Amino acid sequence: RQAVMQDLEHEPIYQALCRLYQAIVDAQRLVKHAQAARHPLQRAVYQLNGMMLYCQGVTTISQSAVFEKIRSTGLIKLCDYIKKMATSDSFIDFAQQVRSLNHSLSEKSYYLTILGGQALLDLSQESVPDDYLRRLDCDLFPLASDRLSSKNDDILIWRQIDLCQLESEIVMHLEQFDPIPFDSCREISQAHPNFIDPVVERFSQDFPFYIGYAEFMQKMKNKGFDFSWPVICPDQPMDIVGMYHLPLALQSEQASAVVVNDIRLTSQEKGASITGANQGGKTTFLCSIGQVAWFAALGLPVGARFARLPLFSMIRTHFAKAERSGDQHGKLSEEITAIKATLADIQPDSLILMNELLMSTTVRDACEIGRQVIRQLLAAGATVMIAGHIPDLAAVDGKLANLVAEVMPGPENRRTFKIVRQEPDGQAYAIQLAKSRHLTYAEIKERIIHGTASAVS
Repeated sequence: RQAVMQDLEHEPIYQALCRLYQAIVDAQRLVKHAQAARHPLQRAVYQLNGMMLYCQGVTTISQSAVFEKIRSTGLIKLCDYIKKMATSDSFIDFAQQVRSLNHSLSEKSYYLTILGGQALLDLSQESVPDDYLRRLDCDLFPLASDRLSSKNDDILIWRQIDLCQLESEIVMHLEQFDPIPFDSCREISQAHPNFIDPVVERFSQDFPFYIGYAEFMQKMKNKGFDFSWPVICPDQPMDIVGMYHLPLALQSEQASAVVVNDIRLTSQEKGASITGANQGGKTTFLCSIGQVAWFAALGLPVGARFARLPLFSMIRTHFAKAERSGDQHGKLSEEITAIKATLADIQPDSLILMNELLMSTTVRDACEIGRQVIRQLLAAGATVMIAGHIPDLAAVDGKLANLVAEVMPGPENRRTFKIVRQEPDGQAYAIQLAKSRHLTYAEIKERIIHGTASAVS
């Protein structure tokens, strides 16, 4: 899939495949119109028009010069298949029948005269009835003759799914006047109810995925965000530089408004423990890692300046959830059950993302249980990323890197949303927590002095 996306970065290839895709989509739309139409002949004509678009799309791409520029195995096989199909005797005969019949029907014309509350239909084509409105326009506006001569006054049928009464009458008389092309139209539509080749139809189902991601990337690049092709290295440690959170990037007007982060593990490390102040960017950082790993596994460019990582066999997440009134068990019991399910289903080369692990129990219990969980995950060959407020978890066998949500020193402890490699000290989180609960030394002392200690919550 990486090779396919790289081929689509070449504009001629991308545009050629987009034209084929659009032809198939338009043909499928006309087939749906045929299924919804009530008039038998109208159903046949819609089917014929869909065949015409399909044959044009297949023939055009088979004759395109983009074949020589394609390098991906998938697109080479697709184009070879289409070229072989387009040059087969059966397709050539089918396309010729469709073109000939479409031309015959398009040549059918008539003159409709509205006179005295009646509609007079002339199918002879031997003489053109006098158009008094056109003649009057030419007499009054002689300088506009060129404009008038190019004006299309044809009344066309098949403009909507269902024919009106007048159109049904016109079609009936046209068919009575020359039944051969109309009979042929019915025959070919009945003979080819499913005229789109299964491989080409599968292409029309899969290609929107590539179109959508290509358009998404272009939109993000216009804002200044980086995308890169991930380097898949199973034997090398994870190394991602300049990654960002895609939902935040979508909401921002420009790249400078979004903080980018790095995660660069050593060969001895199999994950990271991210700690720090609340609202410091830990969860966003964790989600960004998951997004890079997921899109890399899909064979797509990732939201980062550089990314080297393994191809993970599975990605599992464990994020804390709020308790609900209908829960049959306590929050800790629910969390332990979810963790057991993850451990039972773990595979080698898995990526485990855990956020706010075991927040429903004491710090001591959370540390002990957390260590056991991480040891089992690491023993199974998983890469573990855990974000929370338990700094001791990084000490498990020395296999987790210590990362901290940076806080600028100062009275306000302003968050930078940068995740940096350093030993956790717990200071930023403790200060922020104390301030949020009005439990700083100064605030407690003031309440004691003024006799309001009971107000402390």
